[in-house]
Amino acid sequence: MNSLIKKIFGTLSELLSGTRWRAILTLGFIYITMITHWWLWGLLLIFWGVKDLISNETWLTEPVMKSREPLLFYLIVATWLVFGFYIISTPIIHLLR
Repeated sequence: MNSLIKKIFGTLSELLSGTRWRAILTLGFIYITMITHWWLWGLLLIFWGVKDLISNETWLTEPVMKSREPLLFYLIVATWLVFGFYIISTPIIHLLR
């Protein structure tokens, strides 16, 4: 039993060493959103939209740079932001009725 625990934690530390913590936290955030009935997806989309506006680069199925394709860049970022606010505001509006 003790060797199994050491093996599991050894594997976890090898897996986590050199990994990107933001990616791991985001993945955890995505798992949590499934449990919390989706409203955290709205926060995640808003976060992505703001981050993309700051970095001038976004991803959909490929990287899109603001300097090369500004219309597509703003369309993607606007989609993240609008959907994010929609996902968050919908339950609030239903609660207020």
